[in-house]
Amino acid sequence: ALAGQSFAVTGAAFDYATATTAASLAFGNVRVGANRALNVANTVTTSAAYQDSLDVLATSANAQLGFANPGSILAGANADVTVTAAAAGSLAGNIALALTSNANGVAGLSNFGLAGQSVAVTGAAFDLASATLAAATLDLGNVRLGQGSTLAVTNAVVTAAAFQDSLDVVAASANGKLTLAAPGNILASASGNVGVTANTAGSLAGTVTLGLTSNANGVVGLENTALAGQSFAVTGAAFDYATATAASTLAFGNVRVAAGTTARNLAVTNTVTTSAAFQDSLDVTAAAALHTAVAPGNLLAGASGDVVVTASTAVAGSLADTLTLGFTSNANGLNGLSNLALAGQSV
Repeated sequence: ALAGQSFAVTGAAFDYATATTAASLAFGNVRVGANRALNVANTVTTSAAYQDSLDVLATSANAQLGFANPGSILAGANADVTVTAAAAGSLAGNIALALTSNANGVAGLSNFGLAGQSVAVTGAAFDLASATLAAATLDLGNVRLGQGSTLAVTNAVVTAAAFQDSLDVVAASANGKLTLAAPGNILASASGNVGVTANTAGSLAGTVTLGLTSNANGVVGLENTALAGQSFAVTGAAFDYATATAASTLAFGNVRVAAGTTARNLAVTNTVTTSAAFQDSLDVTAAAALHTAVAPGNLLAGASGDVVVTASTAVAGSLADTLTLGFTSNANGLNGLSNLALAGQSV
């Protein structure tokens, strides 16, 4: 028997990376920009020291999904693929994971493409409501009490109407002469009107401030969100009609028969309702069956004038008569306003 011999062996054997991840990823109902973490592990096959690291590249045919891929994952470690709801819409679809066993430059070894994996995604992403005003200013012009106008507010579609909140609007103004009516809940792509009405004579100039809320309408997982408020300017003025005030009787008393006539004056006042500067003037007409009546000229708000009633006293007899007064509220040519015949009065 001869003496045995031996030889030395050098080298090392390496396992490929082994990817382990969940089969599905549930988003639920979320806002655009929400993230979910898809954990990917490089599971050790034999020994972490002798196993490739794992490179991961995530893609999807669903354009609503965005990805941030992790760096190379060492054997025995794990890392997250960050999946983002990048746009409103259904998030349902599949994430395709392209997997590479990375030899990390070890001499004699090459990177190796592993079988890809697929992860099912469920959920939906929703945009907040988006308020757009039809104009920055609402000009009411010259109006009467109870008159006004509207300004449209639109819930403009950001991505898809079916995946966007509705819009709630409340309106307020420091000008107490304005009565405001906010629209109801405005669906995505729809519009609603903010009503602005004059309730008191005077300047209507001011600002209407809109409080805006993105309404999730009870969709599970979502909450209502207060949006940045908006505002619009209001211009215009409201005017009261003239208000005629006069006594209901005019007493001549007992007078002697005499050549000529006897006159008496009946005061008529254009009584101020709110503000003289924002009230029509008053036109007065006067007529009597037996006597002569002369009406005053145009009476400004707050002013008075006399109806002069002249009776003949040449012959004894009763001076009783009926004086008929006609009243017109005179807008004095203000743009947007018209004269109005008021109820007359008998004296």
